[in-house]
Amino acid sequence: MRARTALRFASALVALQTMLVAGCSAAPPPARWSAGASPTAAPVWPLPLKVRLYDPYRLLRPEVRRVAEAEVIRAFGRAGAPVRFTPGDPEAIPATIYRELPSRWDVDPTAIGVAVGERGGRRSVFLSYGAAVRALGHGAGARVPRSRIGVAVGRVLAHELVHAIAPECPHTRTGLMAASLNRRLLTAPGIGFDPLASRYLRRAWTASVLAAGAFGTGPDQ
Repeated sequence: MRARTALRFASALVALQTMLVAGCSAAPPPARWSAGASPTAAPVWPLPLKVRLYDPYRLLRPEVRRVAEAEVIRAFGRAGAPVRFTPGDPEAIPATIYRELPSRWDVDPTAIGVAVGERGGRRSVFLSYGAAVRALGHGAGARVPRSRIGVAVGRVLAHELVHAIAPECPHTRTGLMAASLNRRLLTAPGIGFDPLASRYLRRAWTASVLAAGAFGTGPDQ
């Protein structure tokens, strides 16, 4: 009798341990990382990328600005990267839009945007409204549909943000990190970062967060 009782107790104990182990293995990961994070799973980044868009010359109407910001959020979101536009935030990457990029900067006159300070300096992005209009095939002073110019500005901003965040990321054959953003890439629906650029983005942002001491561990890269 005692032997059978002991056997039942031992069996119950093993069953309880099995349930506990199963419960632990099924527990969700910490909220700061998405489940199943991997280079192909487009994990959610640990912190949103903060951007502040300056328009000192009032080149963008409010609805155009909203379209541009939404396009950046969409493009980065497809790579698993939340973006938040935070006016006045000193920690955000500043992006300033000019009518034309200053000639003293000695940049390609066809350049729609430039990123500076990628390697150790303060990261900043500068955009040319006029170059964006010309890339869309319009002349100076032309009336450009608001949604069209908004999407174009947003895509150029997304491209330059990658240069600022992950300067080691090469230009890609397709997608928003192509060497030249032509009219098709600035207007065709659904254009985003290709898998290579997305991997560089995830690595670079995770590394910057870890360097800042925000978290102790990150997703499997």
